Parts: sequence; C-alpha cells; structure tokens
Amino acid sequence: MVEASEIRDEETLKAWLDARPEETRQRDAAILAHRAAMRVLPYYLRALNTDWARKDELTALPILWANLTSGVARNSLTLEVKSATITAADATALVAADFSTAAARSAAFSAVADAADSAAFFSADSVDSAARSAAAFSTAAFSAFFSAIRQDARALVTGESPSATLWPAHEDDDTKGEMTALRDTLATAWAEGRDWLATHPGHDFWIRWYEAALEGRPLTGDWDSHWQMLRDIALIPLGDWDKGAEHVARLIAEIEKRYKHKADVMIRPVTLEVSVHEVQRAVVVNRLTLPPTVDAVYGQINLEIQRLQGINCWDNDEQCEQARALIRRLTAMAEAVQNLRTSVEAASTEPTEVEAAKTKSVLELYAGHLKSWPRDNAADLTDSVWRLGLSGASTGLMAMLGVPLPLAFSLAGALFGGKKLTDALKAGSDSKSVLQP
Repeated sequence: MVEASEIRDEETLKAWLDARPEETRQRDAAILAHRAAMRVLPYYLRALNTDWARKDELTALPILWANLTSGVARNSLTLEVKSATITAADATALVAADFSTAAARSAAFSAVADAADSAAFFSADSVDSAARSAAAFSTAAFSAFFSAIRQDARALVTGESPSATLWPAHEDDDTKGEMTALRDTLATAWAEGRDWLATHPGHDFWIRWYEAALEGRPLTGDWDSHWQMLRDIALIPLGDWDKGAEHVARLIAEIEKRYKHKADVMIRPVTLEVSVHEVQRAVVVNRLTLPPTVDAVYGQINLEIQRLQGINCWDNDEQCEQARALIRRLTAMAEAVQNLRTSVEAASTEPTEVEAAKTKSVLELYAGHLKSWPRDNAADLTDSVWRLGLSGASTGLMAMLGVPLPLAFSLAGALFGGKKLTDALKAGSDSKSVLQP
C-alpha cells in the first residue's frame, strides 16, 4: 500500500487514493484536486496578457468558475452542485490554450470533473496536470509540487484538514529550496494575472476570492457562510455565465449583499500551539464540565447583544453605527461558540482524531474572535463587568480544551481589556483551579 509520504507522481497518488477508506475517498480526492488546480491558476491568468490570448479573445471566467465550483463541491455535493460542476466542466473543456496554459486548464477541468464524476482518476489527473503546469517553468518544480500534495495527504490521513492557506506552512526538507522557488514563480504569475483581472471590468470579486484562498481566510465572517455564498455563486445559471464577466459580476454583487453582515467581521482563526491529541485528551477529561462552560460563554455574549439592542438612543449616528457593528461581531462570536458546542456534543465518549481536529478548528476560530476584538471604541460601548466575565469564562473554556493557561490568558484577557484585565484574571486563577488534562 502506498503511504502519503510515498506520493511522488500521478501513479502513486492514484494508488494512495484507491487505498483510502471508501467513506472519505471521494472527498479526499476532491480536496487534493481542487487545491492543486488553485495553486497553478495564476499560470493561466498570466497568459491572458499574451498576444495569442487577445487574438483568440480568451477570457478568465470559465476557468475561474470551474475552480470555484470544484471548491464548493468538496464541501457540499448536492444534486444542484453536481449539475453545476458538470456544466462548469463542459465550459472549461471548450477553452482554448497553448503550451503554457493547457496543463492549468486541464487541472481546473479535472478538478471539477472529479466532483461531478466521483472518480479518483480525475483527481490524480488534476494533480498531475497541475504539477506539469508547474514543471513547464522548472524541472524541479514537479517534485516540489508533489511535496505540497504529500503534506495535504498527510493531513487527510490524520483526520485534519489541509493547511488553511493554499500552500503548506512547512516544506519537506528535501524539496525546500525547490518549493520556495516554485512559490516565488507562482507569486509573480499571480501578480501579472491579477493585473489582467484588475484592468478588465467584472473581475473585482475574483481578485478578492483568490487572495482569500491564498491566505486561508473566509470571504465572510466564518467558513460556513463563506461556502454558502460560494455555493450561491456556483449555482448561477449557465445562460448568465455566457453573458460575460460584467453581467456575472452584477449577479455576484447581489449575492454578496446577502452576506454583507458577515463580511463586516473578517476573522482569521488563530493557530493554537496545542496538538489534536491534547485536545482529544482534554475533551475526555472535561466531558462533563465542557457543555455548561460553553453555555456560560454563549450566555455572556448573548446578554451583551440584548443589552446593546435595548439601547434606543446613542449620542450620535456614528456611535449608533458602531454599536450595530459590534452587535454583528458579537453575533458572529455567538455562532462560533454554538458551533463549538455542537462539535463537542457530536464527539463520541472517546473522541476520534477526526472529531478532536474539528473541535480544535472551531476553537481556533473563536480564539480568532478574541484576538481581533476592537480596541478603539469597544470599551466605551460594552460593559466592563461583562468584558471581565466573558474573559474569565473564555479562559476557562480554552484551558478545558487543552490550551496552555498563559496563551488562554493572553487571548481572553489582554485582548479584551489590556494588561490590567489580564492581571485580574491571573489573580483570580490563583484562588481556584481550572480543570486541565
């Protein structure tokens, strides 16, 4: 059996996929195919600046649609989404290409075809096409590209999601130099492709979409609404896509309006220095106390939302709008806490690595909310006693899930009320123990 560490080319990748558990094989294939196609998308976009592309009136829209749709399909392959993937694949197959763009186009086609056809063959073909697209500019890039695929595969084996960012944070030692060169080459390609998108009307959304993918952040305030919004975009009828980028841009703008309240809160998850195994162990130790602690955090947030909503008169319009923005932020925080409770409750008595990894991911999003708490006017709008209470409850919750106390204090204390609040929390902790594994 081929291990994740042995993936070197299309053949070994297909063998690895064939050996994956049947219940996860298709999703694993779709994830790898989508990420591979997205990594080399800049090569295609850069080529749009060439004379032959202008002569053939080549456009970006079909390839962009295919890449977006394959990403949606990896998260939710309903009949509607599957139909959209088939349509996007057909549109991609008709796109002209030269030697420098054919592989990138093929990667996009195979990624979306993989989702539509449920065949691991297309996933392996998408990854191979993407790697060959990279190798067209550097012979060492082929092995470097598969290094990224190996890291994605290792994450899937351990039950974790691949790196949130499009490229892994760490490179294999044997390909580190080649990986750095490949990423630099693709960054240059993206800069040139971005220029093409920026100078052709109707592509503003696509710039934001791809840069969010590179950085591993949702376009909205959370990943759930992010994928819901992209699903709505993927399901735009073929007849509208045929009308061109500016027409589609207007439809996308209308879709984005429905999610604007989420976009007001752009939260990046915090990478917590705690392993999945430590979270797994903490959930077992604190299984009985976690639900009421999560409820306490949610209750604190909900109380402040109700208080702010009950204030009918602010000093001025600016302060009123600041309060509305704060309510939206608190609502997003409350949603993250609800998702955390759902994750904890869904886990078995002895949580698996997959269940623990999901809990850790949701916790990192909540930690991101704490870290990004506004320091300018939030203290004037929110009650100081409430901030102290939420900081204490959040510290306890993170500690119960395996987060080291110093880090929990830093996130929940200092970022809510500065050094004095952190010192107060530490003093309080000296008088009572916090459950930890």
